[in-house]
Amino acid sequence: MIESYLADGRQNQPEVFGCSITDPCLGWENTEALVEEIYATLTK
Repeated sequence: MIESYLADGRQNQPEVFGCSITDPCLGWENTEALVEEIYATLTK
């Protein structure tokens, strides 16, 4: 399972919009890159 949100990481107080306040998450750009890499690997 991969946890993804708008921004990388997590925060204790909701100060940064789009950053998780629960678990560390991959940001949107990193999630997109990872999905593309997985797709490329599986379609070889």
